[in-house]
Amino acid sequence: MSSQNELFSQPSFQRGLDLILEAIAQQQRESRTTPRASDSAPEQTHAQSLERIARLRGRPLFFPYLGSGLGRGARVQTADGRWLLDFATGIGVHFFGHSHPDLERTALAAAASDIVMQGNLQANTEYGDLLAILLTHAAPQLVHGWLSLSGAEANENALKLIRYHHQPAHALIAFRRCFHGRTTTMAGLA
Repeated sequence: MSSQNELFSQPSFQRGLDLILEAIAQQQRESRTTPRASDSAPEQTHAQSLERIARLRGRPLFFPYLGSGLGRGARVQTADGRWLLDFATGIGVHFFGHSHPDLERTALAAAASDIVMQGNLQANTEYGDLLAILLTHAAPQLVHGWLSLSGAEANENALKLIRYHHQPAHALIAFRRCFHGRTTTMAGLA
């Protein structure tokens, strides 16, 4: 067992996670019922914040949305204190919903690791564990895997592997009006 797994299995570590998760849940409960002191003029503050961001970006946000950082399930709280349904699901990355207790616990435990996992350059033991699980449930012809930090990175890696193994590959099929990622290469496929 790695020293990291030994840490995670300690009752005191688990109690610490429980306390943090309870504090998050308490903040969410309070934010639904208690107006914040800074919300004396929420519409004006919200509009001013949007204008400030537009000045700093050189253009306004596509949607006039500023989040507070709180969410629960399919709902998110805006910076002006309203609770809304998150139809974009965090633009795809929160498809399990916001503040799912198991995912919060996993994220907190991962943050306690003292070595940053940096893509394919530096991996912790969890990298191999997750890869083994995914390959166990993959199609039989998939014997290797490569974990990526984003969909665009996964698409770029797939493109590089295809070009490497199928030279002189010079054509690519892509569907119109599909989103493949925000990188220059992926945006060029649309």
